[in-house]
Amino acid sequence: MYIEQKTASGLTVPPDVPQFGWDRLPSDNGLANIKVTWYPNLDGKPGSHFFAKYRIKGESQWQTTDPQLDEDTLIVRGLQPETNYDFRVVAVDGDYLTESGSQEVYVKNNEQVDK
Repeated sequence: MYIEQKTASGLTVPPDVPQFGWDRLPSDNGLANIKVTWYPNLDGKPGSHFFAKYRIKGESQWQTTDPQLDEDTLIVRGLQPETNYDFRVVAVDGDYLTESGSQEVYVKNNEQVDK
């Protein structure tokens, strides 16, 4: 069984750099919610699933969402208003992870403006 697992993992390759967009959703108790949409490269190596990484701009520690296995969207909840965030999407294929570039999201008074 170990040999089969090793062989199977050898068939995966790093996914292409993922692309993504985001949209504002209604807030919950004054905290913002962002819907992240992954645009997999269907003509290349899109990866099998994805997750999002985000942090308050200037902080070193990234927070991550749970992996999204069945959809191309996920919702990040509980973001602070009046705050700049950096978002990334990570495409996953087997043991390989490929991160997107960062997009800055500014959350202000439950509205967001793409900078």
